[in-house]
Order: sequence, then structure tokens, then C-alpha cells
Amino acid sequence: MSPLRNSSTMSNETLPRNDHLDIFITVLMVIASFTAVIGNLAVLILTYRYKILNSNANYLITNLAMSDFIVGAFTIPPFAISILLGHQIFFKPFCSISAYITNVCTQASILTVVCISVDRLISVLKPLKYPYYVTTNRTVIAITATWIMSLLMSAVPLFNLQHLGLGTYQYVDYLFICWIDVNLKVNNGIYLAITYTSTSICLLLVFISYVLIYREATRNRRRIHLIRRLNLRDKMSFKTTKTTMVIVGTFLCCNLPSIVMILNGLINGKSSQNHRFEKLGLALVFTNSAANPIIYSLTNKSYRGSIQAFVHDLNRYHRRQRATVMRISVGATPQRSSKSKSRFPYSPHL
Repeated sequence: MSPLRNSSTMSNETLPRNDHLDIFITVLMVIASFTAVIGNLAVLILTYRYKILNSNANYLITNLAMSDFIVGAFTIPPFAISILLGHQIFFKPFCSISAYITNVCTQASILTVVCISVDRLISVLKPLKYPYYVTTNRTVIAITATWIMSLLMSAVPLFNLQHLGLGTYQYVDYLFICWIDVNLKVNNGIYLAITYTSTSICLLLVFISYVLIYREATRNRRRIHLIRRLNLRDKMSFKTTKTTMVIVGTFLCCNLPSIVMILNGLINGKSSQNHRFEKLGLALVFTNSAANPIIYSLTNKSYRGSIQAFVHDLNRYHRRQRATVMRISVGATPQRSSKSKSRFPYSPHL
């Protein structure tokens, strides 16, 4: 029996299980999936609906919300169900598709965070030249490039080139997810080495940008304390930078443990014997998809104002519908509203 076959068909009894930990991760993933789907879908709708959120920086954040939404809808639920049942729920073709979607969204998230970090770094270091460096066309090109690169890079394991070390998707039983097994270094070593080397470089760029942004913000602390005297564009830039720093910091905290464990597995030739930490690390990565929309709403008043405006619009729509039904019930002709498009009931302060 080949190593690949042996790994994918290993009996669950050979894997030490911690029922309390599995229940905890399952409950956490159910909450994370619900929050990621609802929260990131709200970000997408709000950005499309309200022009106050239409900026190059927010377009990048929206792109991150798109990948987080896909993770919450298509990746986290199978992971939670597999942990709860103790075995995979997909046949081989569907397992490969699930792993491909997960890999695409993971790569897209990392590349988007790099773009967000560079965008904010330019905004902080070169505020006067920022509108010339970062244009809408360049932002769209960057977003498109993140998805094209992710789609192409993640497609390599679909071609069954494991004999060349270029990896194959399969059910990794000790992680309870369809992914690429770090233990099968002969089959997956080259692909994993390329993938996680590039990922490490991206995280290094993100970390350097984070440090430079923080240092510049600290250096200009007095100017930041006088933020009320700045114009609207400067206020929006400052608030977006603050949101970005929290997003990037949370991203690093959620992804570094898992990446360190994977790199350790590549270097040592096998993963840790205690798979509890690996499951927790993977759960932490998925939790990041649920954390981002919460960060948006807590750190940026534009998003909070948009949420309030959206709720106000929904209430107004339902009141109008009830009034129409009542007029029809008494035989009156329903009147069409002169306002066909929603507006902000107020302009949210930044």
C-alpha cells in the first residue's frame, strides 16, 4: 500500500481524540461560520450600497471580506462536521474541490492583506502622493491579480503530480479537513515548500509594513491627537489606517501559529505527534474570517454609520410595505414613493 493511500485511509482509532477539545472546536467553528457568513456578507452589501465606503482602501477590505465569506460558507462547515463525526464527509472528487476552494481563499486572503498593508504604508509615509500612487484602476488590477495568482497556484495539486513532489489534495485525518498532508514529504514537499516560503515572505512584508506604520503613527502622535483639525480625507485615511493595523495584527496572530507548525513539519519531515495544537491552529485560522467584520464595525465609524443607515432603510421599507398592504385591504390605490433609492438618514462622523 502506498504512503498516500495509507495516510488517507488510516483508521480513526489510531488517532488520539480529545472529546472535550473536539466539542469546543466544533462549537467555536459553528459560531465562526455563522459570524463569517453574516458579517462579511453585510460588509459586501454595505460597500455596494453606500458611497461613503467606496474608497480604494475599502475595496481591498471588501476583497478580504469576499474570501472570508467563502471560507465561512464552504470551508468551516465541513471542518466542523468532520471533527464532530470523526471522519471525512466527502468522497475524493468533492474532497479535492473543497481543498481547492480552501487553498484559493487562503492564498487570496494573504495576498490581499499584503496589498492592504502596502496601501496603508503608502498612505502614511507619502500622504500627499498617495492619490497618484494608489488609483482605482491599480486597486482593481491588484485585486484581480490576487485571485488569478491564487486560482493558478492552488490548481497545481489537482493534476495529481505528487510523483514530482507537486502535491495532491486528500483528506488529512489528523486535521479533519481536505488539504495537503505535510507528513507526505515525498509527494507534497516541493509544493508545500514553495507555497509556505512565499507565504512566509508575504507575512514578513506585512510585519515590516505594520512596524513602519506603527512607528510613523507614534512619531506623529501629536498630530494624531489634533485629528479634529484635519480635513475629511485625512480623517478617513487615519481611521482606515487604524482599522488596517487591527486587521493586520489579528491576521498575524491567527495565522502565525499554524504556519510555524507547518514549517516545522516540513523541516523535520513530519508533523507534531500531538495533533491537538494543529487542530487548534487551523481553527484559529478560520476564526480570523469571523473576526474581520467585527473589527470593521468596532474600529471604523463609517461602517457603524452604514449599518445604522441600512437598518433604518430596512425599517422604512417594512413600514412602507405594511402601509401598502393596509391601503389595499381597504380598497385604496397604493401610492408609489417618490424616493426610489435609499439615502443616508445622516452623514456618519468619522
